[in-house]
Amino acid sequence: MDLNKILAFSQLAIDRTEDEKKSLARLLNIDYEEYKKRIVGKEKEADFIIILKSLEVLKHFEAYDEGLSHITGEYTPDFKIEMCDGYEMLLEVKHTDKEIFKISQGNLQKRKKFADRYNLPLKFAISLKGLWGLFTVETLLAKKVN
Repeated sequence: MDLNKILAFSQLAIDRTEDEKKSLARLLNIDYEEYKKRIVGKEKEADFIIILKSLEVLKHFEAYDEGLSHITGEYTPDFKIEMCDGYEMLLEVKHTDKEIFKISQGNLQKRKKFADRYNLPLKFAISLKGLWGLFTVETLLAKKVN
């Protein structure tokens, strides 16, 4: 589902009951369960940026346009981050309510290739049932979390 459609629906769904949201989703031909899953992901991205800001360690960040990434076929991260100490990295934020985090090795390799082109380390901020961890792409590749 197109991210712009998800974000637009999210705005339309504000202050509606769950039944009204489902009805509106059917009317607009939106998979409501997929919408709920995707919007949680966007909220988790915002949560992690808020964590960095509240710890006063984030100097600057740039968000990559997910819609453009789909068009170009690039495996872009969610953000380019600059910390207050000057450290820069690319950051991908993931969330799952499951017991184990899984991502395909191919997905990881493509994201690493993108980061390597920009000569920046790629980190994954992972929310596992609401608990956060920060991992390097190398750690995830070594653990084969697929």
